[in-house]
Amino acid sequence: MQDNNLTDRARLLLALVNLSGGQINGLTRMQKIALLISKDLNEDYKDIPVFDDWIPNKFGGVSTQVYLAKDELVEEGLLIEKEISLEKGKKMKVYDLTELGRHTMQVVPLKLQQAWQDLSSKMQNYNKASTNDLLMLSYDLYPRLAINSTIVPEVNKQRVKKFSSLSPSFEEDIGAMPSPQIDKRKEKIRMLAADEQFFKRRDYEMQKLPDLEARRKMAGIIGLKKPPKLDPYAIHRLDSIMQNEIPKGKRFDPVELVRSVRGD
Repeated sequence: MQDNNLTDRARLLLALVNLSGGQINGLTRMQKIALLISKDLNEDYKDIPVFDDWIPNKFGGVSTQVYLAKDELVEEGLLIEKEISLEKGKKMKVYDLTELGRHTMQVVPLKLQQAWQDLSSKMQNYNKASTNDLLMLSYDLYPRLAINSTIVPEVNKQRVKKFSSLSPSFEEDIGAMPSPQIDKRKEKIRMLAADEQFFKRRDYEMQKLPDLEARRKMAGIIGLKKPPKLDPYAIHRLDSIMQNEIPKGKRFDPVELVRSVRGD
């Protein structure tokens, strides 16, 4: 088949497979590469036909145009589609350029010539990325296309694993980036953790209180008919009770008061 008979989008997909080393493993990877490249080209080269019918799907953005272009290349003998078996009974589609496909790509399609250098450069970066990396990137750049995704938890898990501060790649690629906002957030987390420890200790101490009969006797001594209900948040209301006794501009810390009394 002559290149002139291909649709513009089939030419673009053929170029993407060629720039991927002649092979793309998986429909998901093909879709993510087509998405990222289409968005890149559409931003800088408005006159180049790209895949532009993206909709949210269970794996993020998906384009029917990509499927049609893929089928066109397979039907015309420029691309081979085969299925391989993976572990746990899973299967994956693999796409390879045929000899005719490689021969066709010896000449850069006319409509892609002006963007070929940029296209080649971007594809070099995407080729180094795993399919999970491409998924994360597409979700970050185009979150609206991920609203129907059923694999968001898995993608987030991969994101945390890859960009955790304990990850060597984090230190190498990003490095330490101290920020006042981060420091404040850390301080708040420390304060919340300290308060949580306080309430845990208090709950433990409350378990050692005398039994209900003893509490009734104590309530009678101070003129109550029955023991008051235990209120774990009563401490926070001390602030308003003592408000008139606190100098203006200062804040009363009921938690710190109890800590000092208890000797914590």
